[in-house]
Amino acid sequence: MRKFLLALLFIMLPLVSLWAQSTFSNRISYGLEAGPQFNSVRNGGFLNAKGRISGDAGVYVQYDISRKMNIRFGAYYDPRGFETSYKSDFLVLSDTGYIGYNSFYAYDMTYKINYLSFPLNFVYLSGGTKFRLLVEGGVYLSIAIYSHEKGYRGIYVDPEDLPHFGDSTLTAGFHMKDFDGPARDFFNATDFGLHFAFGLVYQYSDKIAFTFKPGFDFGLTSIISTPDVDLKWDRIVRLNFGVVYKFHPYVKPKKEYILQ
Repeated sequence: MRKFLLALLFIMLPLVSLWAQSTFSNRISYGLEAGPQFNSVRNGGFLNAKGRISGDAGVYVQYDISRKMNIRFGAYYDPRGFETSYKSDFLVLSDTGYIGYNSFYAYDMTYKINYLSFPLNFVYLSGGTKFRLLVEGGVYLSIAIYSHEKGYRGIYVDPEDLPHFGDSTLTAGFHMKDFDGPARDFFNATDFGLHFAFGLVYQYSDKIAFTFKPGFDFGLTSIISTPDVDLKWDRIVRLNFGVVYKFHPYVKPKKEYILQ
């Protein structure tokens, strides 16, 4: 036990010394970014699905591991959604197999869900003084803060097909249900996935830098609460512009060599 404690102390002393020379504050930067966002969905069996065009915005804190690498944690307003529509060519109206070619099933729905997303990313920067290339990758967790559904679902029963329908209480005409309200029961409360981005950094001064960062997210978990529907977010594309501010510009101490 005593040898273990001595070994631990031997390891910690140099690290404490380096920490004293390179303060926490001069490695911290703060940033904000915003831009247009395009999303789509995959799987799930939804027909004629179209994604939502919106815009995201967020803030983040960044810690410099070295001059070329940092770790970044953020919080973003992240609106997503999709549309889906379908109209069948006929209805099978009874157990006898009668096909009603004048009747049909149809739906036209628009879903919107806004998240608060928390990405955790590692960032690699190329060398340079004014212009630097950026590559970013990591994971995100999104928490739903608002959801909405609008549209209709239902069937149309033609008068000629009605006698062949097994339900005696059904009448001819449209039997549609309209939707225009919260969709909390439709969506899961969270989403988790991968993030990747690349871009350009312009170092305006020791304290300020400007960024242009195209990137995308790729969902890994189902977003629909129905267990047998496996619908995921696909290619959430962002074209973000941002600014990074460092209160205390980083200066490398003479004896600091870790990851430099």
